[in-house]
Amino acid sequence: PASTNSAELLQKAEAFFKEGNDLLESNPSLANEKYLLAAQYYNSLIESGIKNAKLFYNTGNAYFRLGDPGMAILNYRQALLYAPGDEQIRFNLEYARSQQKNGFTENTRREILQVLLFWHYVLPVTWKIALIIVLNICFWTALIARRFGKSIGYLIVIPALIGILLAGSFVVDWQNSKSIHGVVTADSSIGRMGDSRSYQSSFETPLYQGAEFIIQERRVGWILALLPNGDSTWIEEQDCSIID
Repeated sequence: PASTNSAELLQKAEAFFKEGNDLLESNPSLANEKYLLAAQYYNSLIESGIKNAKLFYNTGNAYFRLGDPGMAILNYRQALLYAPGDEQIRFNLEYARSQQKNGFTENTRREILQVLLFWHYVLPVTWKIALIIVLNICFWTALIARRFGKSIGYLIVIPALIGILLAGSFVVDWQNSKSIHGVVTADSSIGRMGDSRSYQSSFETPLYQGAEFIIQERRVGWILALLPNGDSTWIEEQDCSIID
């Protein structure tokens, strides 16, 4: 049965990953062979249609051990699609990002927003929807109670304000979900000023494994990528992978 085959693939993948960990100090070269086998088995499971946070997370770990930040970041980000509130996945993703050679940083304005609106990035969408429903009930309950002469204005204003913030956060999440994100997974990719190798390079250095971007436009074989620092450049589609 397919389920039995999947269980066997998972068992082999986890066994190879453990063997890699055991060999990491004594025989790094052999450890890498084990990690590569683990990644291959994990990918076989994904290609068979099995997709969940744990599987992508484990795949990301295997690639990170192999020193491949591009594939590690790709799989960690895939894992977050299934478990957006998982702190361990986020921690590993940020650590993998710290190994990315380009070292892109967010612009100052966005960094400030991320600090002030940390809850927007932490709360899963399902929690936001649930909180909006609860706050809506509180708001209308307080409004009805006020009509009967009870002075509980704060129970009207506070839920209304929090509800508006959460609704705005949900709208931003919805807009982001329409954006297509990608990661450079080739060793390096030269960003160009147009959709052809005949164009000049956009930067002095290439984009390395793990560089993340939002797709602004697609042409045959090429992607116009918006980078985390706000720059845009054309990169070859074969050099990157798209986050589904």
